[in-house]
Amino acid sequence: MRQHRQAILFILSGPSGAGKDSVILGLRATHPDLHYAITTTTRPQRPGEVEGVSYYFVSKHEYDRLADHGELLAPANVHGHWYGAPLAPIRKALGEGQDVLLKIDVQGAMQVRRRLPQSACIFLTTPTFEDLVARLVERHTESKEDLERRIQDAHFEMAQMPQDDHCVINRRDDLTAAVTGISCIISAERLRIHRQPISFDTR
Repeated sequence: MRQHRQAILFILSGPSGAGKDSVILGLRATHPDLHYAITTTTRPQRPGEVEGVSYYFVSKHEYDRLADHGELLAPANVHGHWYGAPLAPIRKALGEGQDVLLKIDVQGAMQVRRRLPQSACIFLTTPTFEDLVARLVERHTESKEDLERRIQDAHFEMAQMPQDDHCVINRRDDLTAAVTGISCIISAERLRIHRQPISFDTR
């Protein structure tokens, strides 16, 4: 069937603390056929994160070089650090007919929607804002200043949910339900009869 339909760019975004990384781990087991795009970032590597799997961790100098050469999709400053997805692997996978899943921050997703409206955008969030804040506090991965900034930014990020195509709630102790929900979205999007091809010609 892949030869008879356009490859899909799935955008997974949501506020910090919603559980995007955990959901992707689950999706890798159920959807090994997806190309999982890795984002480049200037933020420090956290314990447990793996270079080239979680992110590409680079210096600001290297990030600027990639951005200046147009090699990053949706470059953005998020919570005081720079992020952007390397464009070449995404182009290659889509060109070969392989669906791509890109996990990206909410600000980056806004850029992708404008540039590539053919994408299928999925917003992952928690049941309540209070639950989101509790998760951010409990993970102990940020300094006090970074934590306060992420909580402040989360108000704006949550407000962007209506702009996406789909919304999935990641409830505590029920990660499987969130993974299943996104898996169903992937299956449904693949069954669409009409879909415009992804074009990177415009910015």
